Amino acid sequence: MRITHAARGALAVVMAATTILGTAGAASAGAPMARLRQRDRVLDREAPYTYCWSGDGVGECGDGFPRYGRAKKVVVDRRIRIRFGYRRKPERLRITAYPRLDEDGNTDGRPRRLDRRLRPVYRDGEIRAWDAIFRVRRERHFYLDVAGFWDRGDAFYAFHLKGVAAP
Repeated sequence: MRITHAARGALAVVMAATTILGTAGAASAGAPMARLRQRDRVLDREAPYTYCWSGDGVGECGDGFPRYGRAKKVVVDRRIRIRFGYRRKPERLRITAYPRLDEDGNTDGRPRRLDRRLRPVYRDGEIRAWDAIFRVRRERHFYLDVAGFWDRGDAFYAFHLKGVAAP
């Protein structure tokens, strides 16, 4: 099969757009956004980089690659929250911390599961979101992979934290 020069150019544009969108994360209309918070400050907002979500008889999946970005400074031994903008409690939630990335940008080093607890967020007497509450105990970088599983699907998020001493 012979591909014309114009067809090759169009294919390259489509592939580039797919790569750019894929590495930025798989934006979804259904899977919840996640907001990283400490005290009253929102440090980061993330859409899931990979998800499968269903609702009203329609399912939607998207795949991307985790992008950790610049480190968000968090105070060691103070509560950190990841707020998920979905009313239902996650059936399972896993936060895994890695100490570094390799030269290709993939997590590297011994993974460590972080202890967390879940707490509902109420507004006007109704549950509007859920917080995963955890702490980091050391002054170093943490590359977090967060996996959430809900009644309507699953979603995966990536965060880059740097633990710092209290001022």
